[in-house]
Amino acid sequence: MTHARKRIYCALCLMLAGAMASPAQEEQASPDAVKFKTLVNFDGADGSGQYSFPPVQGTDGNLFGTAFVGGANSDGTFFKMTPAGKLTTLYNFCAQPNCADGAGAGGLVLGTDGNF
Repeated sequence: MTHARKRIYCALCLMLAGAMASPAQEEQASPDAVKFKTLVNFDGADGSGQYSFPPVQGTDGNLFGTAFVGGANSDGTFFKMTPAGKLTTLYNFCAQPNCADGAGAGGLVLGTDGNF
């Protein structure tokens, strides 16, 4: 084998070894990779009882969700939360006579038009 071919062969072997090692390294998360931070604690006045309804990220990057109970009328809220944890109640359910606007809201779905 010529000297030039040996260099090409060695370079290809190193690239192959690097490619094989990369996925294994990516799969192993560092101990510091996953950290959780409480952004907000609901106090009942702004909603409570989120159960298993996860917030949905809106097109603006904020998180939107519903609280099953709590809020001004004790029948749930629709809220917005910034990634930093600033909570804004957008709507208190059961604000209309006979709860015509709903109560005990479930989860949200973001439509293709950007609306919930």
